[in-house]
Amino acid sequence: MQMADYIILGALLLLVLILVALLRTNGSLKKENGKLRELLRTKEKMIEKLEDSKIIIKETTDNPSLHNEIVSLLGTGESKEAISEKLNIPLSKLELIVKFDAIKKEKRFGV
Repeated sequence: MQMADYIILGALLLLVLILVALLRTNGSLKKENGKLRELLRTKEKMIEKLEDSKIIIKETTDNPSLHNEIVSLLGTGESKEAISEKLNIPLSKLELIVKFDAIKKEKRFGV
């Protein structure tokens, strides 16, 4: 073999090593990308829930009669599901209103 053949073989070996290193790096980057996408989805869900909570709290403070009606119906012993159907509001919204009321009472009475 001549000197040029050794140079070509060396260059080819170097390129193969670089390719293997890049493939390994690409695999680890794909894993990290998947983790980051999952984290982003979780954060987006959390933001949606917080925005829903803010809307419900605003509606509750703007419409205290609905809040008072829910609290009075709960006081009479009706279930949350029955109240939800009776007032035609989603159960999740009703539960947030109840949580808001509990926080308000806790703040007011320092319990």
